[in-house]
Amino acid sequence: MPWKQRNLLTAAVIGLGAAMVAATLIVGLGRDGGGRPTAAIVGLGRASVTGAAPSPTPPNVSAAPKVNAAPPPKVDAQKEAAAQISVSTSGSMPKDKKTFKVVSARGDLSGQRELTWRADNGHAVGDARCTQNVRLNPQSKPSVKPTLLICWRLSATKSVYTVLVDLNHKPSERASVAAIDRAWRALR
Repeated sequence: MPWKQRNLLTAAVIGLGAAMVAATLIVGLGRDGGGRPTAAIVGLGRASVTGAAPSPTPPNVSAAPKVNAAPPPKVDAQKEAAAQISVSTSGSMPKDKKTFKVVSARGDLSGQRELTWRADNGHAVGDARCTQNVRLNPQSKPSVKPTLLICWRLSATKSVYTVLVDLNHKPSERASVAAIDRAWRALR
């Protein structure tokens, strides 16, 4: 691969990694576990609307100003809280040029978190399914990301999925499914 194309691809994947981190933070940190926005997030929203420094948040969260922006993705906080989610991450984009995230839960995570990025039903790999066809933004067209792989195994009582980003090699379905199988067995 020519040097310029490799640099462009690297920049694109680093941007994708940043989008993954941002989406995870928005979904994970924007709620207090009870489905209500946290005071810190409400205070941040107020500062961005008025342009002033954040002011103390009143006890009535519904008094937050209205913003003419698209609403955040709907997360079923009760479903997610009941699922007792476990997240394991490894790797670093700057150092390893690879990140690997394994998410497991005692419950159904379909339609939650990074599983909303899937643009198709994937293909079977053992007892799991995998895809590189994703839509990171609900308004964008789906596209195949050659450095990103999402694999999952879901049931009504258990969920395990992986998100693998590898800038130097094709993301490994074998490694992803092996991690899914280990986490699945641990969810007894």
